[in-house]
Amino acid sequence: MTGAKIDGIIDRLEEGTDLVMGNRFAGGIEPGAMPPLHRYFGNPVLSAIARWLHRSPVGDFHCGMRGFTPDAFARLNPRSSGMEFASEMVINAYRAGLDVREVPIKLYPDKRGRPPHLRSFRDGWRHLRLIIAHAPDRLYLVPGFILLALGVFGLAALAGGPIRIGSHYFGIHFVALASMATLIGLSSILLGVLAKVAIAIYHPWAQGRVVPWLKRGRPLEWLVGTGGALALAGFGADAWLMLRWLLVGGPMEQSVHSVFLISTAFVAGVIMVLSGFVLKLLLDVLGDDHDR
Repeated sequence: MTGAKIDGIIDRLEEGTDLVMGNRFAGGIEPGAMPPLHRYFGNPVLSAIARWLHRSPVGDFHCGMRGFTPDAFARLNPRSSGMEFASEMVINAYRAGLDVREVPIKLYPDKRGRPPHLRSFRDGWRHLRLIIAHAPDRLYLVPGFILLALGVFGLAALAGGPIRIGSHYFGIHFVALASMATLIGLSSILLGVLAKVAIAIYHPWAQGRVVPWLKRGRPLEWLVGTGGALALAGFGADAWLMLRWLLVGGPMEQSVHSVFLISTAFVAGVIMVLSGFVLKLLLDVLGDDHDR
């Protein structure tokens, strides 16, 4: 990289930018400077995924040429110990509300007399898993709410038995799908909330609106109360159906739809209760970290 390009990074920092990123794709890549797998697949794909999940406009997430102020680096608070450090720095910068700019740089072939430390698939996976793990909104919460809404609607519509809409028959298989969507959606939402609290433990500025709302409320009591009521209702209804089967005997196909609904409520309640205690544990850790 030429001195003029370094001056461009320094100029941006002096203008007040917190983090200045080099962009090799905007500045040009000399022949042999980057392996084709990285140039045409690895870097573009990982950067595109990161831009989508974290709503960041950075075009070259993994460029190692970057500059930052001491205050900005303190707010970044990176934890990664490997190559994924590059992605975490950008994600944390936007999460902290820092001013991030890019400058074009030119990439030349490596003139060092040793092979690079980079391992394509190992380090690519480390970048990808960090990018995904730090995006609970799009990974957990949005899909979770969609699945939960569809699942609850399906269970409510089919709880009384199969229905027919025109030439389409909706029977027990759709009840099973609705039950699965409900449980996956609920689990996804609860895991997303836990992920947001976990991220806020070591990135206090990343709390957004969900974590302060949880800290003001009583999520453990709400989850245990609501989940416990669902679990007890489901257990009681299952026990009643079993007793009825023992007394009446014979096949009871008309109850299969109800069994799915009741069992889904029972499992959902148990998941809510157990998640409530984990959430309380994480919120206590978050409070302790902020008190120190």
